[in-house]
Amino acid sequence: MASPMHWILLFTALAGCTKSEPADCMEGTMHDESDHCIPEVQTEDSGGQNPEQPTDADADDSGQAEIPVDDTIVKLVAGIDHSCALRADGLLNCWGRADLVASTPTFPVLDVTAQGWHTCIIDLDQRLICWGDNEFGQATFPTEGTYSAVSAGVAHTCALSPAGEITCWGVSDDDPLFGHGQVSKAPTGPGFHSMVSGKLHSCALDPDNEVHCWGPDDGGTAQLHGDPVDVGQVTDAPTGTPESVSTEYWGGCALNADGTLQSWGLAFYLPSADFKDYQYTTIDGGGLHSCGIRVDGTIGCWGDDAHEQVSDTPDGVFGLIGVGEKHACAVDADNRVTCWGRNRYGEALPPE
Repeated sequence: MASPMHWILLFTALAGCTKSEPADCMEGTMHDESDHCIPEVQTEDSGGQNPEQPTDADADDSGQAEIPVDDTIVKLVAGIDHSCALRADGLLNCWGRADLVASTPTFPVLDVTAQGWHTCIIDLDQRLICWGDNEFGQATFPTEGTYSAVSAGVAHTCALSPAGEITCWGVSDDDPLFGHGQVSKAPTGPGFHSMVSGKLHSCALDPDNEVHCWGPDDGGTAQLHGDPVDVGQVTDAPTGTPESVSTEYWGGCALNADGTLQSWGLAFYLPSADFKDYQYTTIDGGGLHSCGIRVDGTIGCWGDDAHEQVSDTPDGVFGLIGVGEKHACAVDADNRVTCWGRNRYGEALPPE
C-alpha cells in the first residue's frame, strides 16, 4: 500500500498544479470566482428561453410548471468530496463539499457522473454540461454533438454518442503526473457501451461485449513507495464478453453474465478469492477500493480500508451503489441512501 507521505505528495501535486490562465469553459457553462466551470445561469433578460426549463405549455393555472414527481433513485455517483443521486424524474440531489454541489442543476437530466472534483450531466436535449475543477480541462466538454452517457475520471472525462462513439477530453499526454493517453488513445468506431473512467484509464465494451481499455500501457506509470510499477490496468484487461466493467485507480473488474467477477491490475486492491465466490448484480469502483451488490442484495467491498470504506460496509439489502475515492453510498429497498467511509465534507452524509 502506498505510504501516507506518498499520498500527501500526490494530492499536493494535484492541488498545486496551476496554469497561467484558466481553461476555457464551453457552451452552457461559465467560470465562477474560483475559475471552476459551472452551469451557466440564464436570466430573464438573456434574450431567450432556457431549453432545460419547462415551457408555458407545461404550466398549470397558477403559472407554475408541473413536473411529475418520482423520487425513486436510479443512479448514484461519488467523487472525492461529494456524492449525487439521480432520481427517476431526472432531478439531481448532491451533497458534500459546498463548492462542488452548489451548482447542481435544478432541471431534469438524463445522466450524471462524478469523480475527482468535477461533475458532468447530460440534459434532456442530450447535451453535455460539466462544472467543478477544470485544472486539466476535464470540465471543458465538446460543444457539438449529442451524447447518451458520460463517465468522469479524475483528470479526464469520456462520453458516448447515441451511436456508441467515444469522445474524451481533459489531461494532455505530456502532463507529468496524470497524462497517459486517457484522451488520445480512446478507441474509434461506433457501438461501444458500458463505458467507465478511472483515475488513469478508461474502459468500454464494444458491440461484441469485448473489453477495450486505454490510458497507460507502457509500464512504469504508477508510483508505489517511490518506485515505478507496471500495474497492467490496460494491458491485462480480461478477454471474453462480460456484461459490464468498473475501474478504480490501478485496475478494474468485469461482471460476467453469470454474476461472477474477473479482475485485473494491481492485485493488492482487487477482490480476493472469497469475494469471487459470490455472484453479483452490479459493481462499481472508486479510488483504491471497489464494491459490488450480490444477488441476495448484500454488499461486498474490497481494497483500501484507510477510512473503513471496506470494513464498515453496511448490512441490509440494497439495489444501487456508487463508490467514491474514500467513501461509498448505496440505496436500499425503501429508497433510502446509506453512505460509509470518509466524511470530511459531508460526502457520506446524505440528506434525509
